[in-house]
Amino acid sequence: GNVIVTLNQYLGHGKPLYMALYALGIVFFCFFYTAVVFNPEETADNLKRNGGFIPGIRPGKNTSTYLDYVLTRITVIGAAYITIVCVVPEFFMEQTGLRLVVAGGTSLLIVVNVTVDTITQIQSHLGGCAKAHCLDGLNGGERPVNIILLGPPGAGKGTQAQRLVERHGFRQLSTGDMLRAAVKAGTPVGLEAKAVMERGELVSDAIVSALIGEELDSMGPDAGAIFDGYPRTAAQAESLDAILAERGRKLDHVIELHVDEDALVERITGRFTCANCGKGYHDKFEQPKAFGVCDKCNGTEFKRRPDDNEETVRTRMAEYRAKTAPILPIYEARGLVSRVNGMAELGHVTEAIER
Repeated sequence: GNVIVTLNQYLGHGKPLYMALYALGIVFFCFFYTAVVFNPEETADNLKRNGGFIPGIRPGKNTSTYLDYVLTRITVIGAAYITIVCVVPEFFMEQTGLRLVVAGGTSLLIVVNVTVDTITQIQSHLGGCAKAHCLDGLNGGERPVNIILLGPPGAGKGTQAQRLVERHGFRQLSTGDMLRAAVKAGTPVGLEAKAVMERGELVSDAIVSALIGEELDSMGPDAGAIFDGYPRTAAQAESLDAILAERGRKLDHVIELHVDEDALVERITGRFTCANCGKGYHDKFEQPKAFGVCDKCNGTEFKRRPDDNEETVRTRMAEYRAKTAPILPIYEARGLVSRVNGMAELGHVTEAIER
């Protein structure tokens, strides 16, 4: 009997300890429920796999962190509301002696339903992002957008492609990267390419087309692609059309990065990187803050690419004009070509592409 009296003294309705435990139970329930029904990491992975994104948030871990932050804010607000609804009447009755009709259980059900509806709307919105991941200016409707970036070596195609991937969740398809990855992974196409390269021969268009097809097949149905440095010839352009058509896709935009050749030579021949961390610098435009010391890792050794010399750069530009530039009329006739000043500031180039 004494035990019951003691428990009632501390855990009776309106008692401080009772209300504290009641509030803690409500908060725990809210966080437990949202953790069960919504997994930020899984949602972020699904978005990245399907080419989706949240505007302004990088795909992957950054998206997961952002979703977790948003969900935590929603849960804290919801928990605070439920706690007030359920605990304040108890406290009021204890202090005044009045008995109120409190719909605690009903309030919990209402808030749970609101929470479920909110999470459903979040998931629906994120699903919409995955389907409508197209750039505002590169709008392809309900299907994935496919873009070609053209320009001579050093024009910034790879840099711009990576920025678009980070900002909008596209998949960058660079033939050089794909070739190295396929050889390393030992795929059938990779083994075929390896044999060709070991013989000192150039990789054929057929092998490159097979690589492109493999990469497209590995992408989600809603994922858009950015072709970096491909196609380079009229034959490859025709092959790309066929590859896309076989997979229910089509080419939407061709962006040419227009550059001044003399300025580009200066840009390329002046660049160098930290031998330790790979941070890039330039003789004229971006020197380390402390001479001979890397800003990022404090390394003191730097290197230049062997082919970053004027003769090689101009040879590669001539090759680009001879082999790649002739494909532009093909796409111009289809109204797909847009030209962007590739010599502008990095961010301005990205914005021009997005428009």
